Amino acid sequence: MTGLRPSTTGIYGNPTWLRDVPTYREWVTIPQYFRQHGYKAWTGGKIYPQTHGKFSDPIVWDHQYSTHMGTPFPPKQERYQHGMREKFSNPILQRLIDWDPITQKPEETNDWKTSDLAADFLKRKHTSPFFLACGIYHPHLPWYVPKQFFDQHPLNSIVLPPHLNSDMNDIPPVGRRMADESFSIIRNGGQFRRSVRARLASIAFADACVGHVLQALEQSPYRDNTIVVLWGDHGYDVGEKKFSKSA
Repeated sequence: MTGLRPSTTGIYGNPTWLRDVPTYREWVTIPQYFRQHGYKAWTGGKIYPQTHGKFSDPIVWDHQYSTHMGTPFPPKQERYQHGMREKFSNPILQRLIDWDPITQKPEETNDWKTSDLAADFLKRKHTSPFFLACGIYHPHLPWYVPKQFFDQHPLNSIVLPPHLNSDMNDIPPVGRRMADESFSIIRNGGQFRRSVRARLASIAFADACVGHVLQALEQSPYRDNTIVVLWGDHGYDVGEKKFSKSA
């Protein structure tokens, strides 16, 4: 939203908020720029680390239509069935690396509610141009998504990703450490194929949410004069950087 890299801002983690850094307190972000030129700016879901409060940059939006994010968690006794949680030394990985089908229907999840509210926005009559942000949490970890998306990827059909032995050479040390810990533990725990399946299920769910919004746009008066931009905040490898095809 700022057009700036972390190497420029010095902000490398979620605890530091842009507006708390004096240099960028008045920085004009993308939605602000559009508002300055006559657009209304609406936001919902995971555009920033949080969906409400200062970390959602509320001062730059005309309206925050959704504070939903993610999907429901399974009951505590059903989580971390892979048995690897205590093997992660990083508490963030301990908390996030998990996956499971959930019983809720897509429309009962927070990500779908966000996309549905964005779709509802597109069904309305607007007298001014708009900048509509719709933040889908998935496929961010943990990979808890409705069962139907796991069913799209049967375990015995999963093809493990190939990898290039030298592919980690240009990755900074902190990135290499994170990839090595997470996927070495997953592979050695016999969960590599299941983790790939869960990742694919989470991507399929996110695709469905985005598709719901695009379908609403296609059926709206704005279909021929709206630019759609899709982007993600970061990636998360599922073995391409570390493991051989036969792992």
